[in-house]
Amino acid sequence: MEFRRLAFVVLLSGFPASAEEEPPFPSFYSSATPFRRAIDETAAVPLDPPPTGLALPHHALAVDLIAEGLALAKGGDYERIVIVSPDHFRRAGTPGAVAMRDFLTVLGRVPTDREASARLAADPLVSVSNLASHEHGFRAILPLLAEWFPGTPVVTLAVGARTTPEEWRGLAEALDPVFTEKTLLIQSTDFSHYLTPAESRARDAETLRFLALGDPDAVVDLIQPDHLDSKAAQWIQMTLQARRGSQVAVVETRNSAHYAEGREPRKTTSYITQVWRREFVPATLLPGKAWFFGGDFHLGRKLAEVAENPEATAFLDEQLLGFTGSAPLVLNLEGVLTDALPDPASLHPMQIAMSSDVTLAWLKRWNVVGVVVANNHSLDLGEAALAAMVSRLREEGFLVVEEGATAAFPEFDLFAASDVRNHPTPAANVLRAHHFPASADPPPAYPHRPRLAFLHWGAEYREGPDERQHWIASTARKTGFDLLIGCHSHLPSARQQVVEGILTLPSLGNLLFDQGREERGGALLEVRFFEQGTFATRVIPVGNLYLRNRRR
Repeated sequence: MEFRRLAFVVLLSGFPASAEEEPPFPSFYSSATPFRRAIDETAAVPLDPPPTGLALPHHALAVDLIAEGLALAKGGDYERIVIVSPDHFRRAGTPGAVAMRDFLTVLGRVPTDREASARLAADPLVSVSNLASHEHGFRAILPLLAEWFPGTPVVTLAVGARTTPEEWRGLAEALDPVFTEKTLLIQSTDFSHYLTPAESRARDAETLRFLALGDPDAVVDLIQPDHLDSKAAQWIQMTLQARRGSQVAVVETRNSAHYAEGREPRKTTSYITQVWRREFVPATLLPGKAWFFGGDFHLGRKLAEVAENPEATAFLDEQLLGFTGSAPLVLNLEGVLTDALPDPASLHPMQIAMSSDVTLAWLKRWNVVGVVVANNHSLDLGEAALAAMVSRLREEGFLVVEEGATAAFPEFDLFAASDVRNHPTPAANVLRAHHFPASADPPPAYPHRPRLAFLHWGAEYREGPDERQHWIASTARKTGFDLLIGCHSHLPSARQQVVEGILTLPSLGNLLFDQGREERGGALLEVRFFEQGTFATRVIPVGNLYLRNRRR
């Protein structure tokens, strides 16, 4: 304790501390080859503006993921890099510990930011330690820092596995002044440990659900190390990034079974890499197979003229594709396509008919791959018209998800159902438990095929979820669904929720619908699917495209 305070005082006085004269820690690895290979093979594109934070593995087996994550920050003008790692071997006598010596690596020397480390060590929760010499939580990352961030000093903070939330808060407060506008905060974290691939995938799905909700305090409900090896590091990262207005994007999820060359190991480690940035990180810059889900869409009624207006078409194309980057889109098609539009005077104001040719052209420009027709407008022109529409959509190459049916998409299965109907008579609460198909392959499984449900539910102009939606969510969870996506309320949900144990976006709102109130806009749900059958989700506000077009 006295050494720590003395180092801090002497450093700030402008005199060299004894720790500064100590030789650097020797190199931890004997060969540069794995690191060079990872550097040469990474295809990640550096982000501009650069990230404020990363979550990276420290398992050398996954050095390709370390490189892939760090490459996103390459080129950033950082004044320091802070690495927060578990104290794997419990060598520190305090909740946190920092090093005061430089590091030699197989790719060069990495200097330690002694002044910033001394500031941390002045806090009673932090001590100076040489544990970093053999702490792979730092050493697996440092060679790549030497290569891509030469001369940038590091702060290495090891955090004890048995630290409390109160101590996490104290460590975050100590780090806060060190985490400047030009600091990169690296959370060195491996995720599920010592589980079979199937068990690990199930735990990773729970962790990804936690990340989707964005509440750092919920990390206390995760199990260490079943979910991750440092709840403290994840909490500190999320808390400090929230203060700076940065948001997370999952980069990749993977299990060590990926590297097992055909064998299925009994015990594995998993990895969930993350990037934090104030600016949104488009899915096109990240791995995984991205799909987007959009809410209520039609080109009838007041939208019929818009649909055939070249200027409006160009504007709305630019808006929508700016969100999706032309990734595949699944949307809820309200109303009925027809080759011969009926006389508007013969239609009820709540009936929606739209031109087949015009609508199909829009769907193709927007790269719509899947069309959901399980909603209360699908029978607006009767059974025969619905059947003809479904047939035409399929002839044109679209995957159509009908009422109570499941469609097999490349990365997932999608079930669709409506809890409300207009025809033959208006009714609500029409779904029953037997309408939800049970999984043919109950989890856990590795790899897993995600099961999503697209539900037309709830009450119009109410955000939900209400009691009825809770019952539906509970039923869906019991039959093995992984994600619920909702429509019908015409109000977009601002965030995802866990409803009866299942990740849920209660409402996508209106993707393009003729409603002129600002709040009746929409959101897109981005879902990126990974090799092991996990997925990461983000809600992307779209606003009211109908109103925006009218105002331009």
